[in-house]
Amino acid sequence: DWDREKLLEDWMCSPENCCQRSGVQMPTPPPSGYNAWDTLPSPRTPRTTRSSVTSPDEISLSPGDIDTALCGICICSISVFEDPVEIPCGHEFCRACWEA
Repeated sequence: DWDREKLLEDWMCSPENCCQRSGVQMPTPPPSGYNAWDTLPSPRTPRTTRSSVTSPDEISLSPGDIDTALCGICICSISVFEDPVEIPCGHEFCRACWEA
C-alpha cells in the first residue's frame, strides 16, 4: 500500500535514497549542453473547459477530450470535465492543486 504524500516528501528530500529504497535506478542525467526546451512539441490545441463554454449546445467532444490525465502535483486522474488547468508547455493540474 503506497503512501503518496510520504513518497513525494521522500523524493523531494532525496531522490537518490528514494530510488534506492524502491529498488529502481536514478534516471541518467542529460548530456552536458542538452537543452530540453528544444525537444518540446509545439503547443497543443487547448481543450474545451467549463469556463470557456457559455451553453451546453456549444460542447463538442473529440475522443481526446474524453480521456483523463494525471495531475502533475497530486498524481490523481483528472478529466476535462473537472476544469483542469493546462499551462503553455502542456502539463495539466487539477484546479484544487493549482489554486492551493
